[in-house]
Amino acid sequence: MSLYVNHVGFTPRAGKRCLLGGPVEMDFAVRDRASGNVVHSGPLRRAQSDFGAYVCGDFSELHQPGTYVIEAGRECSHPFAVEAAAYDATLKQMATTSGL
Repeated sequence: MSLYVNHVGFTPRAGKRCLLGGPVEMDFAVRDRASGNVVHSGPLRRAQSDFGAYVCGDFSELHQPGTYVIEAGRECSHPFAVEAAAYDATLKQMATTSGL
């Protein structure tokens, strides 16, 4: 899979972007996993990267809590959440494993 999104998730008002490997600009869609409805769409535009050629999409306007996937061409991202507590489990795990 070459469609990348933050698998930890996003808080509702956070900036939200996805990356697709390759230089070909195309459109992407954010789909609600529960309903299957497209809740946001936009263009993937070329982005500079130290890791090779990528196109980047911005879906920061998506504020509605839920679980989503991103589709572009034949690629589909792993599911990710938009929720107020998006980082809580990760922060708790970091604190627990570091002895805090």
